[in-house]
Amino acid sequence: MRSYQQTVTATAAQLIAPDNIPRVAYINIVGNQTIAVGNSAVTFATGLQLVKHSAPIQITVPFGESLWAICDTNQTDDVRILLPDAD
Repeated sequence: MRSYQQTVTATAAQLIAPDNIPRVAYINIVGNQTIAVGNSAVTFATGLQLVKHSAPIQITVPFGESLWAICDTNQTDDVRILLPDAD
């Protein structure tokens, strides 16, 4: 497993790059903002909105897919990601 932190702003940021295997990732929102996740074209209005939880959010990232995140206008938050490092 590997863990890292990503800052999310009002510009879409890639949280998880594509890989040749499906992966289960755990995402923990550090701050108190809402983030939206989706593909590289994600917007805050169209993405799946996630709020801070006491436990990480589990998400499956399919083969060849990536995961992106964005905050609402003038918002910033940090997320932590735990991802299998199978390669």
